[in-house]
Amino acid sequence: MINFLSENTEEGNLYRADFRLRPEGVSGSLARSLLGYLTYYEVYGKLWERQMLIKARPIAGDVNFGWKFLNMLDSFIYPTTFFENPVAEITKIKAKLEATATTEYNIKLRRGGIRDIEFIAQTLQLLNAGNFTELKTQNTLKAIEKLAKFGFITKNDAKILKENYIYFRRIEHILQISHNIQTHTIQIDPHFLSVLAKAMKNYEKRSGVLSFPPPSVPDWKIFKNELDER
Repeated sequence: MINFLSENTEEGNLYRADFRLRPEGVSGSLARSLLGYLTYYEVYGKLWERQMLIKARPIAGDVNFGWKFLNMLDSFIYPTTFFENPVAEITKIKAKLEATATTEYNIKLRRGGIRDIEFIAQTLQLLNAGNFTELKTQNTLKAIEKLAKFGFITKNDAKILKENYIYFRRIEHILQISHNIQTHTIQIDPHFLSVLAKAMKNYEKRSGVLSFPPPSVPDWKIFKNELDER
């Protein structure tokens, strides 16, 4: 099944499935009972798994059961009380990810890039969605809107985060369509940079929103410092 989902064909691939995210990682069973999942997360669940499950949604099979399962995990994903310091733990996770970035041209892992924006939104969801149920959403853009609505970020920061998230995701789509591989690094090649610039300018004309290059994005380190001061 993994090969069927991820195999590269003449028409590309269907999904890039990462089964390492399952309970117990590569040593865990590919499937287990409903009780087995619930017990695992209740007893052994880690903070990064809470963060990962924020984005989870059923896409095939019994979709209604998929949502029922996620509803059962709701109190795990969005606890009202943490026994560990979630910001400190997420900072460690972020540092590990940053260590894998070898260039500022990686739009996913660079400071102020895709991952920074997602981590800001998800951290505030983890901290507050247990008490503010409207913050429970898989969609990063909707999460940013709700966070601004309830005053967890300013409207101006929300605007910048949303615009730049869309901007970097647009670049990501162009990169991956152009190369037909999962990549987040812009190649410093004159021809490709010309193609990318034209594609982004066309996008800017259609959307009427984004500039090239994007304005400065609040990154994770700035965000963490602001959290520490609260």
